[in-house]
Amino acid sequence: MIKAITCPATSAALERLKKIIADNRDRNKRTVIFCEDRLTLAAERTVCAAVGGTFTASVYTFARFLSAERGKKSDVLTSQGSAMAIRRIIEENKDRLKLFGRYSAASAAGAVYDTIALLYSSKISADDCMQAAAEGLLESKLHDIAIIYKAYDEYLEKSGKTDRNAYLRELPEVIESSEKIKGSEAVFLCYQSFTRSSADCLRSALKTADGVYGIFIGGSEEIYVNEAVAAFDEAAEEFGRAEHESVASGLIPEAEILRKSLFNPESFYSDSLATDRVHMFEAADEEEELEFIAASIKKLVADGGERYAKISVMLPDVAGAERELGRVFSQYRIPYYADRRHTLSEHPVATFILDYLNCAASGCAFKDTDAVISSPLFPSENCDKDIYRNYALRLAAFRGGVKREPKIEILENLGFDMQRRARDAGQLRRGGKAEKSCFAVQGQPTCRSRVLRKGIRGGACRACRSAVCFGRLEDNFKRIYQDTQKRFRRA
Repeated sequence: MIKAITCPATSAALERLKKIIADNRDRNKRTVIFCEDRLTLAAERTVCAAVGGTFTASVYTFARFLSAERGKKSDVLTSQGSAMAIRRIIEENKDRLKLFGRYSAASAAGAVYDTIALLYSSKISADDCMQAAAEGLLESKLHDIAIIYKAYDEYLEKSGKTDRNAYLRELPEVIESSEKIKGSEAVFLCYQSFTRSSADCLRSALKTADGVYGIFIGGSEEIYVNEAVAAFDEAAEEFGRAEHESVASGLIPEAEILRKSLFNPESFYSDSLATDRVHMFEAADEEEELEFIAASIKKLVADGGERYAKISVMLPDVAGAERELGRVFSQYRIPYYADRRHTLSEHPVATFILDYLNCAASGCAFKDTDAVISSPLFPSENCDKDIYRNYALRLAAFRGGVKREPKIEILENLGFDMQRRARDAGQLRRGGKAEKSCFAVQGQPTCRSRVLRKGIRGGACRACRSAVCFGRLEDNFKRIYQDTQKRFRRA
C-alpha cells in the first residue's frame, strides 16, 4: 500500500500516526518511522501513547538509521565541524570573495555551510554553481559559494574526511538491503520537502517495504505549499499511484478561521466570528509585552486550571528576547523552556575562561575583572563580591586599579573583617605570601610560582591566577579536557 495522508496540523498528523502504529501492532507488523530531528521526540511519545513499550515500532532520522545499520564512522564531519572548516576557508580566501569577504567569517560560516549542505543533498556540484548564470547580488553570492564549495571539497579530499551529506548518499542502498525495512511498513512523517537525496531514500523505501505512508501537513488553503505531497506522488508514480486521504481538522473554531484565512485575501470579506479567546494588546516596549503575557499565563493557570506545559509563546526573536524573558518569567515564577541552541562559548566554564583571558589582556580593567569574579566558578561568597565591587567602584575603577594594595580602613568601614581574612590566608598559604590585591584580602593564597612555570606572565592579574589554582579550577579544566579526549576517541 502507498498512501499520502494530508493533515491540517501536526497534532492531527500525530493522531493519524498513532492509528497506523496500533493497527500494525494488531497485525503483528513492524513500523519504521522516518522524520526530521525536530519531531523525533513527538514521534516517540506517539508510539508510547499508541502501544506502550514495543519492539514493533522504531523512530529514525535518515542519519540515525544509517548509523544504526552501518555503525558510526570516525571520518564523518558533523555540521559543526564542517562549519569550522568553512570558516577557515572564508578567512583564507577573503581576497577572492566578492561578498562574504566583507563579513565576519565566524558569523557567515554557519549559513554558508547550510547552503552547501543543501547543494550536496540536491547533488549540485561546485562547478554547477560556477556555471550558473546570474547578475548583481545573486551573481556575487554564487561566485563566492562556488569558490568556498570547491575549496571545501579539496579540504575533504586532502584530509580524508567525509561530509555528512555525502555520507547520507549511501542511505538508499542501505534501506534496500535492511532487514528492518523488508516486511515492514515505512512512514515518512511531516517532511516539509524532499531533496534529491531524500527522494532517493523514499524511492528505496517504496521499492523495499510492504507499505509506505506519507503523512504531511497540507491542504487546499493558501497557508500550505504542499511541496512534500507533490514529491511523494512523483516518487510513487514509479511503483503505482498513491492513494490520498485528507484528515479533517480538529482545531477549535478560532484556530480554524486563522488557518483558513492566513494569506487568503478573500478572508477580509468573509463572515467574522465573535470570540473572547483571541486578544490584541499593544505594548509600549518588549518588556511591557512580556509582562502582559506573563500575567495572562498566571491567570490561565490560576483561574482556568491550565497547565504550564500546554501553553506556548511565539516570539519573533527568541535569542534577542531571552534576557527579558528570563527576568519577567522569573518575577512571575513561571517555569519555561526556550527553544534556542546555545554556543559552546556560552557555557559557564567557557565564559569564565574567556573572561579570565580578557581580564589578563586588558590589564585588569574594572569591567573585565568584575566579569571574572561574577562567575559562579570564582571561589568567593556573594557578600564578599559585593564588598569588592563597592570598594573597586570607589577607589579602583581604572585599568590596573585592582592590583593595588587596598586601603584597610575603607574595607573595614565596608564590613570586611581583615583579621579573619589574614588568619584564613595564613591557613591556606602554601609556601608564599598572600597577594596584596583587592582579591587577596579575601584570603586566597599565591600560586605565582606554579602559574609562571606554565608560561602565564606579566599582564595577567595575580589574583586571577590565584583564583584558578585556589579554586581547583585548573584541575577541573584538566579533567574536562581529558573527558573530552576520551569522548572523541569513542566517537
